[in-house]
Amino acid sequence: MRDVFELATRYIVPSIRRHLAKELVMRGMLRADAARILGLSRSAITRYIKSERGAGIRLTRFGDVTRMIEELATKIMANELDENQIQEKIVKITAYILSKKYFCAYHKKLDPEIDILHCSLCPTIFISMS
Repeated sequence: MRDVFELATRYIVPSIRRHLAKELVMRGMLRADAARILGLSRSAITRYIKSERGAGIRLTRFGDVTRMIEELATKIMANELDENQIQEKIVKITAYILSKKYFCAYHKKLDPEIDILHCSLCPTIFISMS
């Protein structure tokens, strides 16, 4: 079985960042400002907006996750969070996605040997973190 943390870093976090970057720019934030706030390069923001990065998982399927990201964007636009708090929120959204087993079907595509019906690793580990 592939390491859950590696998969989260490689697939879930970029998907959250993509959705968040699009949301911030749609709300009028300059790409350079979004890059600075998210600790990314401007080219990374552009790749997220063009869906060249972070497009592997469609988070919009999960209304609760979409709302969490939109709420984060609202707080960022209102300057309510510093960079550390933003990263903390991204990690908590990642833990929430894992705890709800939203990533399991995608994980199965990457690692066909896992039994997603009987696996309880992510809900067990991440439920208290989300």
